[in-house]
Amino acid sequence: MDGKILVTGQLRHVSSHGESGSQDSAGDVIRPCGWELYSHPHHPFRIVRIEVPLVAQYEPKGLANPRFQLSLDGIEPSGHAIPDSPSRHWTNWWSESIKILEQQEGRCSSASLFLVIPTEPGFLVQSDILPRRLAGLRHVLSIFHQHGLDQPVQCQPLTLQVNQMVGIMDTAVGGVVCEGGHSFSDDASAFATCLANRLQALWVMPRRPVRRRIVIVEGGYSLELRKPVFDAAVSLDIDLVIIDKPNHWLSTDERAPRLISQFIPVDLTVDDSLPDRIAAAARSCNPPVDGVTTFSDRLLCPVAQAAAMLNLFSSPVTAFEAAVDKRRMRELIPPPVPGHGHAESFIIKPAHGGGSCAVFLARNNEGRVAAEEAMRRLGKHPLVEPFFDEPEIDVNVVLCDGVALDAQVVDNLPTTAEGFPSRFDFGLKSWIDTDSIVPSGLVEDEQALLRNTTVDYLVKAGFRTGVFHCEARIVNSTSAYEFDATQPHYPRLGMKKKDDTADSAAAVAILEINARAPGAKETDRIMNSRGIDLYALHLLAASGDSERLRILSTPFSGPGGWWGQSYVGAETGGIFKPIAMFEELKTQAPELFRHIVQWAMLLEPDAQVQDPAETGRFRWVAWFLVHSNVSRSHLEDILRDVRCSLKFDMIRCS
Repeated sequence: MDGKILVTGQLRHVSSHGESGSQDSAGDVIRPCGWELYSHPHHPFRIVRIEVPLVAQYEPKGLANPRFQLSLDGIEPSGHAIPDSPSRHWTNWWSESIKILEQQEGRCSSASLFLVIPTEPGFLVQSDILPRRLAGLRHVLSIFHQHGLDQPVQCQPLTLQVNQMVGIMDTAVGGVVCEGGHSFSDDASAFATCLANRLQALWVMPRRPVRRRIVIVEGGYSLELRKPVFDAAVSLDIDLVIIDKPNHWLSTDERAPRLISQFIPVDLTVDDSLPDRIAAAARSCNPPVDGVTTFSDRLLCPVAQAAAMLNLFSSPVTAFEAAVDKRRMRELIPPPVPGHGHAESFIIKPAHGGGSCAVFLARNNEGRVAAEEAMRRLGKHPLVEPFFDEPEIDVNVVLCDGVALDAQVVDNLPTTAEGFPSRFDFGLKSWIDTDSIVPSGLVEDEQALLRNTTVDYLVKAGFRTGVFHCEARIVNSTSAYEFDATQPHYPRLGMKKKDDTADSAAAVAILEINARAPGAKETDRIMNSRGIDLYALHLLAASGDSERLRILSTPFSGPGGWWGQSYVGAETGGIFKPIAMFEELKTQAPELFRHIVQWAMLLEPDAQVQDPAETGRFRWVAWFLVHSNVSRSHLEDILRDVRCSLKFDMIRCS
């Protein structure tokens, strides 16, 4: 059975005075707006769409005694007065929607408020599930939600009685304000289809989720860095205990009590007794903790050892040792044998640690020796490996009991060492990450090989449950990057020419296994493009909540267009001087700027940056996330043009 509009009617906003609307004989101002209720038998929700009027000079706080009336077309057209109730949120949302529309200042002249109404009683799987699953949806002006995990979700049967229709609307768990004039914003059925693609998972559970309490070792260097983790914990009803060094910002910040339940100062120097110190601190917690975890690569092994001492869930210590020690990982996962065209190039990287800090590309033995010497000057022990001049990818994996719940392949564009347009002459071919794109442009067979191989290697290493950010290259791929004819030349992924295609079958070279969620901006990209919050999943895995881990690992269904993110790095030392960044781009190129979903400045003006050639560490200037519904090529154009539009300088320190 197809979905259909079951009920239509009008909602009247009545106030004692105002500048707009039709006055009745008593002097009231009446603003009528149409509404409709849509239901589909295969959707786990119903939708009520309410028109939002554009009212010039409308001031909600200036209205005396606002009241609401609801009517049903052809059934009770005269209207039913809606009694005041502190638990009735949707009338407040509608009033706020009017104010939001007015604040658009001519950017849109109409809007709709969509109420999301559950069809089954129970408890939300995550308190802010609605805004999280609608992240990245264009033309959304605001999202309202009000349910905590301790509040049961109500469900009312459908009815054609106007007083009971009010009760149905009262069960709404959230509201979405969309600007008018777009594909789904004026049509309840179109919006419901869009929402069904994003909420197809079990979003209402039959029983209340069990409250959990976990330890995070290392609280991050700033609130901005850790806020997504704290927000995820609140939405999942997970209490956080932070273990970090004495005088950490969380030990003194007045905001800390709203973010975490406890801070325990511990010396986090990595030595033989660190696992004992972590375990002792965790034992002191009351109530007891359900898990212990970290987002820091250097602490993965000590935290796993502490978890074993506490008999808390964790993958074996040997698995983490293989992940952080690249030599051990190579023994477990030997790379493919280099074929023709690969043997003379080398990657030189630190034997321990993650990321792309102090990673060099050498095209011959002379360059290899120079890179090894540079790395030793940085105090790092070099690991030399053959370089595969093939597409590099990330695979973000969610495991539960040894089974992959999700594994997404992400195309990483060539680095500055491989020819990506660079602002500065850096000298040695140092590795600076640039842009990434999803969905992958590799053929499906190669994507499946990447997913399966990565998951197999994680399980082989000993991992059973968790979130993993892995890096690999697909050797003997049928695809390759070619730099186009534009200035600056931008890499485009395409099929290799027949003469360049190897006779050997495609193989996977695993480069890195990061046994944790990826960085904050990659997590933002995944949230916007797929609706999955890897920080939330990391916390659920650490707490042993496999039920919600499975539910919240479900990505969007249906087409999502193309997404790209870009990091702009400070490729030399100096004082950062912005010239024309995102605010200027918004004014000077609004058509280009509208494709930007999120952006962030990662350096403050006049920030002093040390030369990465001396420190082995890069500083990022900016990051942005863009989207296209047109094509991958269109997205590549956007990434290139936004990058080229960002102007800044690094003034050498005297």
